[in-house]
Amino acid sequence: MSNAVRIALRSEIELTREKFHRFLVTIPDEALGLPSKDPAWTNGELLYLMSTSPRIIKSFLKKYTSETRLNYVSKAITGPLIQKANELMIRTRGHKITRWVIAEEYDNTHVLVLDFLDAVSDNDFGKTLQLPDLDPLLSGQVTIEDIFHYVKRHFYTYRSQINVVRQLSEN
Repeated sequence: MSNAVRIALRSEIELTREKFHRFLVTIPDEALGLPSKDPAWTNGELLYLMSTSPRIIKSFLKKYTSETRLNYVSKAITGPLIQKANELMIRTRGHKITRWVIAEEYDNTHVLVLDFLDAVSDNDFGKTLQLPDLDPLLSGQVTIEDIFHYVKRHFYTYRSQINVVRQLSEN
């Protein structure tokens, strides 16, 4: 593989960041506390989840550098346990979620993801690895390149769960 894969991924990740911020400004502040299409989450909680979840890429990339360690961890930590930890973290910060906090978290995560991207060798993007079932959007046999496409897939999946228009018109 060449540097072209890295350039294409960087472009996709940057475009996803732009789309996230354009989407975020369309959501009224009063809609953040309203339930999303997933009744377990508010719109604000989902937006916060969207802004922080790509940090999981770091643990996925550790697998490709440290096979033994992650195999042990993946047996001890299951998808439901990770999901519960995410829920607890987001719920404890729920009262502090504002558009500004969400935007800042997204940008901090974005910088980290680009750092992870820069750390991967050009020849490694095609390598495959088996990921544990930590996230339904990225599990099973994947390539290193697939791991970075997670940013875009994650954004589109959760964006569709934000439920602002219907709720505001009902209030």
